Amino acid sequence: MSMAEKMFRVGFGGFSRLVPTQASNVARKLMMSPRKGTPKSWELDMPEPDRELALGNETHLSIWQGGPLKVLFVHGWEGRVSQFAPLLGRLDRSLFTFYAVHPPGHGMSAAPESHPGKFIEAVRAALAFIGEPVHAAIGHSMGAGVLCYVQAHDRSIERLVLISGPAHFHGILTRFSAFLGLGALAEKRFLASVESHVGIAISDLDMTGLAEHITQPVMIVHDLEDKEIPFSEALQLHQRFPSCHLLETRALGHRRILQGDEVVERIDGFLCGFIGDL
Repeated sequence: MSMAEKMFRVGFGGFSRLVPTQASNVARKLMMSPRKGTPKSWELDMPEPDRELALGNETHLSIWQGGPLKVLFVHGWEGRVSQFAPLLGRLDRSLFTFYAVHPPGHGMSAAPESHPGKFIEAVRAALAFIGEPVHAAIGHSMGAGVLCYVQAHDRSIERLVLISGPAHFHGILTRFSAFLGLGALAEKRFLASVESHVGIAISDLDMTGLAEHITQPVMIVHDLEDKEIPFSEALQLHQRFPSCHLLETRALGHRRILQGDEVVERIDGFLCGFIGDL
């Protein structure tokens, strides 16, 4: 943490103890205002989609037309579709047609706000457009958690790849609260404000509880040194899925894991291993 971040934390922490309700509302707005970053060098080889369309409610979809098997990509919070460039470059276009969703506040969307509920709505809109069967869905970070939630309720995807995903959203919120230095009362009101705004109980966004309802094959990919979503959360999820393979990586972190050679190769193998005669 930089000196500026430490000073902000001390100042915001003091503010939260003086006026906890106001501080909790500011914290929620900060939490739900995604920033659009600059693509990394390894994202620049992203092929241009064959089609882009709006699905409504500030959700967009990019499509790379190819083979008969449908694969959906869902990036994470403040992520980009281009982060999947290494995977799109590796997977066989003669087998797969790729779909990538841009949730509100990300990519082509100009919405100033987003949250897990909006991600869930975006994924469901994409799946409704794509139609069944969906051969696989690949999610990173919050995108992985959202796919877990949708699959547990809808069961419309034949297999999942969850990269750097959370075991529960409560942990994400409490880590954000700790980063801001919120006092106990402000944190309690922050969690209640988020829950009210999202429209889904935080307890219902516990992926460890949802995992046991997902009987389709799942591949978890997580780095041992991930500083945003601890590797321990991957272990929690791995223990709960009925059919799950865990790929551990090291020194790739939370985002660079998407360009890891072994990661890309193993995901390719996981998707292709389920293909019969087409």
